[in-house]
Amino acid sequence: MKKFRKLIPAFVLLLISTAIMSSATFAWFSMNTQVTATGMQVTAKSNNTYLLIGDTWTTDAATTATNIQAVTPAQLTVPLTVADSDADVFPAAPALTAEQAAYLPASTGKKVDGTAIATAGVQVTNNTTAAAVTNWFTATAEAPTAATMLAGSARQLTTFTDYVIVKHAYLTLAVGSNNAQNLTVTGTILPKGLTKVAAAGKAEADKTYYSYSAGVFTNLNATAGTTDVDTSNYVLNAASGPATIDLTAVKVLIATDDGALTTLSILNNDSPVDIKGSNTALTSSTVRIVDIYIYIDGNATPVYTNNIPNLKDATIDLAFNVEAIPAA
Repeated sequence: MKKFRKLIPAFVLLLISTAIMSSATFAWFSMNTQVTATGMQVTAKSNNTYLLIGDTWTTDAATTATNIQAVTPAQLTVPLTVADSDADVFPAAPALTAEQAAYLPASTGKKVDGTAIATAGVQVTNNTTAAAVTNWFTATAEAPTAATMLAGSARQLTTFTDYVIVKHAYLTLAVGSNNAQNLTVTGTILPKGLTKVAAAGKAEADKTYYSYSAGVFTNLNATAGTTDVDTSNYVLNAASGPATIDLTAVKVLIATDDGALTTLSILNNDSPVDIKGSNTALTSSTVRIVDIYIYIDGNATPVYTNNIPNLKDATIDLAFNVEAIPAA
């Protein structure tokens, strides 16, 4: 989407002044502004000692499983490194509904490079349709202060680069363990450096405390030694921090080779989500492939220019869990 980058200087004053003059939030407002997520950290981990995880596919499932099992100690956590070259992203979204798929018609629709759409977008329902870049889009707002997408402005992606961070995790079982089913994933999306307060007490010096509600962290402006804080609050080990942090636009689409599809956000933090799909038993000689798509959802209202510093500093933990099948 090189042509849109060229428009940034012409609009920068408008973007800044609009952000200052209005407290409204704007879906798709930042289509022409990249979120430089170089601080983003993504980790995939297992919640079972017998569920092993890797980040590399080797030849076939049996070889991949063997390689994961050979790691000592048992590989229960892998960092899914986000390279700086992958970390600059524009707002985007998958066509998760039939209505969104209709934004991307063949011939009459447009790609981000301005050419006509050759392959029409279809609704994303599984790992195959999620992997097709033709089913993802970007757009622009109806107006600088609008929270709705401008009709006809959807543009089909031609590459995930600059729009979506794509990662993969490979799950298998330890040799000798029972087969397993009922795969779930628990996502935790947090601002970088923010952690839960460990115990109730008074605010400490050189720390910034936040309350949390519906995906938004609000600075308590706590006074050291005076303000009460508890385990519902979050703390940043810094003397100051933003007034609010809103990460509800950070989304993680999860698709598996067994037919599961789900989207995680901060709103379902720490809640197990069913991704068992067809629930084919996982064994020590098979691998469950998990495709992970991280994106800044342009449909979400927190996509506005002065929220970009918050969006870029997300940390994402994905914890996978299975249930052992009792031996016959």
